[in-house]
Amino acid sequence: LKCRLGWRKVRAGSTSGMSQQATSELLTVVLDARLALLRDATPGQPKLGGLDASAGGAAGAVGGAACPAWVLPSLWDGLLVLFKAHAALGVDQPVALVAASARRAALVASGPFSAVDWAAARASVAELVAEEGAVAAPPLLSLAISRALCYANRLRRDKDQPSLPARVLVVSASDRASDLGAQGTALTSAAFAAKSAGLSLDCLSLGPEASAVLRQACILTGGKHQALPLGSQSYPLADVLAPLLLFHFLPGLAARKELAVVEDVQTLAAVCSCHGEAREIAYMCSCCLAIYCSGSRAICTACRTRFRLRDDLDPPLLELDLAAVASFSTTIRGR
Repeated sequence: LKCRLGWRKVRAGSTSGMSQQATSELLTVVLDARLALLRDATPGQPKLGGLDASAGGAAGAVGGAACPAWVLPSLWDGLLVLFKAHAALGVDQPVALVAASARRAALVASGPFSAVDWAAARASVAELVAEEGAVAAPPLLSLAISRALCYANRLRRDKDQPSLPARVLVVSASDRASDLGAQGTALTSAAFAAKSAGLSLDCLSLGPEASAVLRQACILTGGKHQALPLGSQSYPLADVLAPLLLFHFLPGLAARKELAVVEDVQTLAAVCSCHGEAREIAYMCSCCLAIYCSGSRAICTACRTRFRLRDDLDPPLLELDLAAVASFSTTIRGR
């Protein structure tokens, strides 16, 4: 009897210890507005993959085949499954949803899964995508990630939990590797800020080609990058997306360390800010770390730092005699 009671006591104590160790985790999803232009090129259907600019264009069938379905409705259903599974992992699991377009980034939903009005959140995303010029240029993903980091910091402060686990999942529709090259400096700064705050950046790329800058941001923060070009899967996206989200992005950082997770390809090629292309040899600004193809620029377009001074005000000292050096120093002091 003593042994049985002692065993029950130990078992109860271990269960309470497990419940105390189980902490909540913030999951924030950032949506690319260009996802509204993607179609699912499933097997047997015409491949209209990539960014289909004619959203309301010809919806007729080609050769009698069914027209590819839009990606965003299937993605929304898959994200709801991910949020619901994330909520089932703990008692108080906060979630957040940020939508990013070429004009702005907005926090459309936040809080526990059961307390969020997902119908209103879907309407907010549709309204953001329907704005004029929302998909005419790459979205402001650096701004959206910054808003996600600010929300995580505010939630930690409100809950008085400075070490609250948090991670950000970016769902991108990049069409080339040089995509988001103009935001390379801002995305890198956001990645370093997330790393210092203990957050990880994950990315799911559904476009024709994954962005190199987003892949590097995931590597810097210890996150996971998964590319699923439309048309590469053997089954419709609606059947593949939810299992993919649950398998790759449901486990947090603590759980991933215990799982045999395959590491991503380490591609840290430099992406220039002027053309958005990967370079093996490039020039870097000493102030903001912006990367350029050549050193012929006089002013950094990111931080406005002047690289080349005027020759008449800063001549080489080897070309000056002592009298000229003295007069030059007097001129500088006078200025």
